[in-house]
Amino acid sequence: MGSFDELHGLRNGGLKEGALNVAVTDQVLAGASGRSGNTPVSFVAANTSDKQELAHEMAHQFMGDTKGWRGWIRGHDPIVTGQFLNMILDIGNKSERMWMNNIESRSGLFSHYPLASAFNNNASNFQKSIQPTTKPQ
Repeated sequence: MGSFDELHGLRNGGLKEGALNVAVTDQVLAGASGRSGNTPVSFVAANTSDKQELAHEMAHQFMGDTKGWRGWIRGHDPIVTGQFLNMILDIGNKSERMWMNNIESRSGLFSHYPLASAFNNNASNFQKSIQPTTKPQ
């Protein structure tokens, strides 16, 4: 059992600080998200048939699943506790994305109730944490 870097073959260099690094590769069987130091990294399997894998892995980053106590557990015991925690986080993340995509985006009764506010708030916090080095022109 090794660190996120060791498990996913990350070497020094190649990652961009201040950004969510996404690697589409045929070297992983399934998507994974974590951090290399303070740099967020998500892997997407190139030969996957799941069209939602990128959004799924980005949700792990946006919801803060890769840092703090959740990141520590997933990094130190990825096989047992990490898999159970990942299952719980997947349910929460998928629910937040479902509310945001299917209910909040529609006009009507629920359009005024920000049900996915946790997702939006955490995505905003994630964006602040990576502190982009360039600003839109």
